[in-house]
Amino acid sequence: MIYTRLTFNNREWQLPSGHYGKSRNTNTHECEFGFGFEEWLFSENHVLLDKDGKKYHYGYLEGINKNFNIGDENDSLTLFTINNTTRQRFIIGVINEWKSISPEESSIIVQQNPVLIYSMREQVRAVVPNPISSVDKFNNHANNNILAGTNKPMQ
Repeated sequence: MIYTRLTFNNREWQLPSGHYGKSRNTNTHECEFGFGFEEWLFSENHVLLDKDGKKYHYGYLEGINKNFNIGDENDSLTLFTINNTTRQRFIIGVINEWKSISPEESSIIVQQNPVLIYSMREQVRAVVPNPISSVDKFNNHANNNILAGTNKPMQ
C-alpha cells in the first residue's frame, strides 16, 4: 500500500477550492499559487477515452509524480489530506487499480482536450487571489503533463 497526500480541498476534489486549508509552507506549489493539480482528482469531467478507445479516469498526484518507482502500480494508493488551518488529517479513499502514464501520452491527452484544460484554467482564476501568476503556472504545468498522474479503468 502506498500513501500519497492530496492538496486540501473542501469541494470534494471536483474543483479547486482556493487557499483555505492549503499548506503554509512557502516552498509548496499550493501555498504559492493557491491550488494543487489534485483538486480535480474526482471530477467526472476527467473520464476520457485513451488512444484505444477505453474509458479512464485521469488525474494528477504530485506524490506519485515525484516518487514513482517501477512496480508501484502493483500496490493500491491510499489518499490522505491535511487541513492546515485546523491541522486535521483525513483518509480520503483508496485507488486499487491505477497506472502511471508516459509524458508523451499525457501531452497527447492535454492536446486533445483543450476545452477541458481551458475550463480548469478558468476554475483556478475563480478561486485564487492572484490569478495571473497562478494561471501562468497552470499554463506551464499543463504543457508538462497536467494529467500525467494516475488513471483508473471505468466499468
